[in-house]
Amino acid sequence: AVFAPEPYARMEFVATRQTATADVVVVPGGDFQQLVQLDEGEARAYYEEHRDEFPAPARVDVDYIALVFNDLYEMISFDEELLRDLYERRKDDYLRARHILFTPADDSPEALDEAYARAEEALARLDAGEDFAELAGELSEDASAADGGDLGFFRRNADPTLEGPAGRKMVDEFEIAAFALDPETYTTEPVQTQFGYHLIYREPDEIPFEDIKSALEHELRMDQTLEAIDGYVEEIQKGLDRGESLEEITQRLGSLGIEVQSVENLAEDAVIVNEKIGSFLGFRAAAFALEEPGELSGIITRDYSMPGEESQSLRRDYYVLRLVERQPSEPYPFEEVQGRVESQLVRERAAEMAAVAAAELRDAADETDLETACAAAGFEIINVVGVTRSGSLPGIGNAAKPARWAFELNPGELSPVVEQGESYYLVRGVSIDEPSPVDYGASLEDTRLSLSYALRNPFFEAWVGELVAEAEVRNLLPELIAKAEQRRLEELQRQMEEEEDAG
Repeated sequence: AVFAPEPYARMEFVATRQTATADVVVVPGGDFQQLVQLDEGEARAYYEEHRDEFPAPARVDVDYIALVFNDLYEMISFDEELLRDLYERRKDDYLRARHILFTPADDSPEALDEAYARAEEALARLDAGEDFAELAGELSEDASAADGGDLGFFRRNADPTLEGPAGRKMVDEFEIAAFALDPETYTTEPVQTQFGYHLIYREPDEIPFEDIKSALEHELRMDQTLEAIDGYVEEIQKGLDRGESLEEITQRLGSLGIEVQSVENLAEDAVIVNEKIGSFLGFRAAAFALEEPGELSGIITRDYSMPGEESQSLRRDYYVLRLVERQPSEPYPFEEVQGRVESQLVRERAAEMAAVAAAELRDAADETDLETACAAAGFEIINVVGVTRSGSLPGIGNAAKPARWAFELNPGELSPVVEQGESYYLVRGVSIDEPSPVDYGASLEDTRLSLSYALRNPFFEAWVGELVAEAEVRNLLPELIAKAEQRRLEELQRQMEEEEDAG
């Protein structure tokens, strides 16, 4: 229902397409800064008059306890028998394979067909009894040819964050085909991946215990750490529910050796650098959410989730904070901000000097002309073509106020002194360049359409606002979290049942 009539479209077109040409003189405040001389007394007096412009952030002192995942991970110990038991359950997740790779020259169908044909020829030679490793050394078109196509051991569903075979990831098509083979057999058809066509042979070898011992240790540590940390978090929550102090809660955590620690003068805008806290911004937010001394936060969780890194997504640290003292925001002492004070005062003084110079230049131009006045004072007249109403002064920069004057002046007319930031301008009108009627006609419908969208937005926002005001809102987040946790528990249960069946 909202429609932009043509007069509106005309105004919009002119405002965005009309340009002007003007003569501009710039008197920069920065050019006068080197002329400003200050002593400490002036800077201190300026500071006293402008103390509120130099506020120090609010600060807090807090005590806290930290249940750090990595600390608990390092404390976990187990005997080699557990590792051997896990090895027996995990060794079938590894295999050793060889391959012969045929790489197409490009992505064209012809090149793909040609690579497939080469793979079929090699497959025929294997079926005729030739040795896979020798044929790989002769035909494979990758670096593994030197080792008879040997790719070593790799793991099903490998975790790339781990070292050794446990972190050696094959592309899905290759992995599926390799694990579908019986030992000492090869694929009966070429397997296509992003690299080309593969013939794959599964070696009979069983991965040695020592090759994956570190991965097994990591798995055991992760499992036991996750189980233990859930129990410790539950104990912390019980303590909070009973109104216990941080000291009493640490006693609940037994032999972990967790102690109440302190952070003093934590600034509201601080980047925390602390062994136990790191750069965790949630810690700072929780600290400043506390209001009364002695008040405890709830359990604050630090999540290390990272896309594609399963082991990181399971890692979490937990904190509980206690407010000791709040220090409200107040001005920095002069000695801490003296440099900032002096810099600000110099800029203001320089701007004042620039204003005086610009006013004198304007008076001189009235008495003679702009060219004579600029020559005498050492300023340059810049002829600026293509000034826009948006504030662009080509060759000078964006300066909205002097740019607007370029559209208000008659040819030869001189503006008053125009202040923009810390600089001052004189603008002399030259011409206003009207946009082409042909351009206007060609863009009329597009201009009207874009203007109509702009006019519709306030009506649309008002309508949405009315809907929101009348709506009944239900928070689904707790329900979603509960469902996600249930799925996690079901998946863990499924994995445990599979391991029991395998055992």
